[in-house]
Amino acid sequence: MLLTQHYDIAYICSVAGVFNIAGILALQLDRNDLQPYFEAAQEIILKLIEAKRTPTVAETPVLRDGFNLADEWISIQNTADLTKAIMYSDREGALGNTIQRC
Repeated sequence: MLLTQHYDIAYICSVAGVFNIAGILALQLDRNDLQPYFEAAQEIILKLIEAKRTPTVAETPVLRDGFNLADEWISIQNTADLTKAIMYSDREGALGNTIQRC
């Protein structure tokens, strides 16, 4: 939806959540090679939220590739690791350490 130039803050925040979970999983499982992809996508998501806009032509492939990688990465995780990552994300959110505009 975001890549079709439709701005919806709830949707963008859900995409941000996917990148957060994927990044946490990468950290937990020592997959530092994946971090740059998730961090680049997270930076773009923050810019989109701050500017209330859709991605530029240059940002679109970073988001698409980052999301596809995050989706694949999350889907191969076991329940225990996924649960830990979600719980960590929830704790960080409660502490105000995640995107505040969502």
